[in-house]
Amino acid sequence: MINPHYKPLLDQINELENSRRLQECKLVEERTRHAKTLKDLEELNLKLEKMFSSEALLKEKITHLESETRNESKIHEQLKNSVKYCKQEEEVFEKHVASYRTTVELKITELKAQLDEAEKNYTKALEMWNCCPNLKGVESLKKQVEELEAKLRHDESQLEEKAQRNTSIEHEIRMLKEQHSEMVHLSASLLNTIEKTKHDLQELSIKMSQQPPHNKSVIDTSKAESMISEFQKEIKTLQNELTAFESFNNDLRQDIENQERLQEALHQMIGNKLCMNCLADALHLPQQ
Repeated sequence: MINPHYKPLLDQINELENSRRLQECKLVEERTRHAKTLKDLEELNLKLEKMFSSEALLKEKITHLESETRNESKIHEQLKNSVKYCKQEEEVFEKHVASYRTTVELKITELKAQLDEAEKNYTKALEMWNCCPNLKGVESLKKQVEELEAKLRHDESQLEEKAQRNTSIEHEIRMLKEQHSEMVHLSASLLNTIEKTKHDLQELSIKMSQQPPHNKSVIDTSKAESMISEFQKEIKTLQNELTAFESFNNDLRQDIENQERLQEALHQMIGNKLCMNCLADALHLPQQ
C-alpha cells in the first residue's frame, strides 16, 4: 500500500523514468537516423548522468522523509499517552477539589454556628453585666484605676528627674569624699606640726632652765620670752585651724550621710513606684 503522501514523488520518479526511457529511445532513434556527432552524444550522456543523480537525490529524500515520518509517529504516540495521563490527573485533581470544597463548606458551617452561639452568649453576658448591682462599683474602681495610672505617669516623670538628680548627687558625694580624704590628710599634717612645735618648745624651755648662771647674761631674756610667746601663738593658731578643719570635716561627713540617705530614699521611691505599677496592672480591667 503506497502512502498518499509520497504519491506525487513516486509520480515524479515515474515521469523521470519514463522521460529517461523516452530519451534513450530518442537517443537510439537519433543514432540510427541522424548519426549525431560525438559531442551531442556526450551532452546527452551528461544529461543522463544528471538525471541519474537527481533520481538518487530524490530516493534519498524519500528515505529521509520516511524516517522522519516514523519519528513523528512515535512522538505522536507519546503525546497521545501524555494527554491521556494529563486527563487522568485532571480527573483525580477535580475529585480532590470537590472533596476539599465539601470539607471547607462543612467547616464554614461549623464556624458560623459557633459564631452565632458566641453572639448569643455575648448578648446574655452583656445583659447580665448591665443588670449587675456591682456595676457602679466597678465603674468607680475603673475611675480610681485611671486616676492612679495618671498619678503614676506623673510620678514617673518626677522619678526620672530624681534619678538625674541622684546621678548628680552621687557625683557630688564622690567629690565630697575626695575632699574629706584631703582634709583628713591635712588635719594629720597639722597635728604632726603642732606636736613637733610643742616638742621644740619643751626642748627650748629645758635648755633655758639648764643654762649655767654665768651664761645667763649672754642670753637675751626678752628675746627668749618673745620666741616662746610666738611659739604659743603659733600653737594656738594651729589648734584653731585644726578645730576649724575638724568642724568642716564633721559638716562634710554630715553632708555625705544626708546625700546617702537621700539616695536611699530615691531607691525606695523607685521600688514603691514599681510596686504601684504592679498594683495598677493587677487592678486594670478590660474596656467594654
